[in-house]
Amino acid sequence: MHTSALRVACLLLLATRTPAEAQGLSPFELTAKWTKECMAELNVQPPASAAQLREFNACRERKRQAWMPKTPEETEKFVRETKERMEKDVEQSRARQSDQAAAEEARLAEVRAGKFGPQMQVAVLCREDLQRNGLKPQAAPWADAVTACVERSVPPASPHVLPALGSDAWCALETRRKNIRDGIPDGAVYSKDPNAKAVTHATDYCATLAGKQGIDRQITALCNGELADRFITPGTVGANRMNQLIEQCEDKRLRESKPVRSAAEQPFGDATRVHDYLNALVNDDRETLRSIDLALSRRTTAPTNLTLLWRILQTYFERYPTDYAACLEPDAPTILVGDVYDEVTKDGTGREISRRTVDNRRPVPVNRRFHALAKQIGIGQNVLAEAVGTAFTGVSLRGLSAQRVNQAVSDVMRSYRCDSSVVRRLEAKLIQYAAVLPLP
Repeated sequence: MHTSALRVACLLLLATRTPAEAQGLSPFELTAKWTKECMAELNVQPPASAAQLREFNACRERKRQAWMPKTPEETEKFVRETKERMEKDVEQSRARQSDQAAAEEARLAEVRAGKFGPQMQVAVLCREDLQRNGLKPQAAPWADAVTACVERSVPPASPHVLPALGSDAWCALETRRKNIRDGIPDGAVYSKDPNAKAVTHATDYCATLAGKQGIDRQITALCNGELADRFITPGTVGANRMNQLIEQCEDKRLRESKPVRSAAEQPFGDATRVHDYLNALVNDDRETLRSIDLALSRRTTAPTNLTLLWRILQTYFERYPTDYAACLEPDAPTILVGDVYDEVTKDGTGREISRRTVDNRRPVPVNRRFHALAKQIGIGQNVLAEAVGTAFTGVSLRGLSAQRVNQAVSDVMRSYRCDSSVVRRLEAKLIQYAAVLPLP
């Protein structure tokens, strides 16, 4: 008797149909329905009082009791219909899974045949070969192994001709390729609105891939796609390793996309985007300056547009007394670098047991022509400057990180004397652009 009652109770809990209303609603949907009805009937609006909550709960309980079967015959019918419905749902679920698996295999067959281009084709063939040999995407060697396979592989011959860049057919193909990477079935839409069209969201994506939203966004999207094709994601390799791999890919693609320039046009070389920024400064290349600054702003959470010039100036001023001591004025004024803060120690309950003030400020001499600017960019006192400084240490900045800025500025100061014409020109541009770019 106890077993039979428990079985009935379980079937009642899992029911997707009521005998009285003959509605295909799950217990969760029924609860939501009763909640909505009771709130409307009682005119309950949050926050509700204790009395309103008691009345509201009583209303829902009345509806639940009215929904429950009353006689043995109703209970027997309810159990039978619920069991049939559950069995039918299981069959439909298996059929859907089978259809989805068949559709996914059909899409992969198109990829293997080269319909989506050689990059995706080779990546899928390599990752399938590695998986057949027992290597999983979550394994530490995966990223290096799949990359090595892709780089040494020659795409098989393909009868498919890729559509022209920027055409509607190209956009449709790239959207399908992104859906494959993201595991989105063909025909799915990105919006919860049943009348929405996927192409509405694909338009921005295609514009990014075509370079219409700037080369930085284009290259980031291309690198994300390239790594996703290889099953290289933050979930498989970790966030830090993922950022390293994206940075390597972006550097490679940026170098390949750069026009050939003379040594005079790029006196600081082209090792990183920061070197590009320094070259753009001395060449008055405002388009490159704007593009890199926009990329920096997108990669931080600071509540304003940023400029790489800020970090370059700070690094230049801090290194100047050591690297360019020969050009430092003997009586150069100083600025304070560092800050003052309280170091608090607490016990396990959060109670403060000690406090001491830490002062790590130090004077840094700055030549007079830079002194006002050095004071403006601020050290320690400016809240925004602190927030931006913290952002600069984040790995998410990749090629625009503080480490890259330090590397580029150090390269300049090692390569050129402080009184050289190149450095004089750079310093003049640093002062000129500091007046028009958004410093903190």
